[in-house]
Amino acid sequence: MSQQVSPISAGLRCRCPRCGEWQVFSTYLGFAPSCSVCGANFEKADAGDGPAFFVMFLVGILVTPPVLLVQIIFDPPYW
Repeated sequence: MSQQVSPISAGLRCRCPRCGEWQVFSTYLGFAPSCSVCGANFEKADAGDGPAFFVMFLVGILVTPPVLLVQIIFDPPYW
């Protein structure tokens, strides 16, 4: 009998949705071809532009305020 894996727990830990043991991603934003533990196939999983959007969104939130603050405080020349 297989153990039930919580989809929320597996998603937050970036683990296999079937067994909850192996990582889903092989690179920073790319899926692994399959799970090394249970053999679940991730070939058809396509993230599209979702991960890239969230990375750019978070970087924009973290980078934009300090850049604007430097501009306001120090007023560097545009060249």
